[in-house]
Amino acid sequence: MTRLVSAESLGTGRTDLVGDTQHAIAEAAQSLGRKPSIGILFNCVHRAIEMRLKQLERQFQAAVSQFPVVGFHSYGENYLAQLNQTLVGLILG
Repeated sequence: MTRLVSAESLGTGRTDLVGDTQHAIAEAAQSLGRKPSIGILFNCVHRAIEMRLKQLERQFQAAVSQFPVVGFHSYGENYLAQLNQTLVGLILG
């Protein structure tokens, strides 16, 4: 099942890097009907920079450490300039 979450659908026009990640993981776990066994995450490097500047790294790591995860930072959506900052994840049961 694929679930896309946009800032507009959250009703804020802005995103909460940690809270939105926790919410998406909780929804994925509920869809699986059990605790995920592993996650593969591709996090935009601009999100990583923002988390570092806002000192949110520990909270983000806690949000994704509920089960084993692998992945890396990548460049998000670009076309002549940085368009947005995304985290793309595959959660397996």
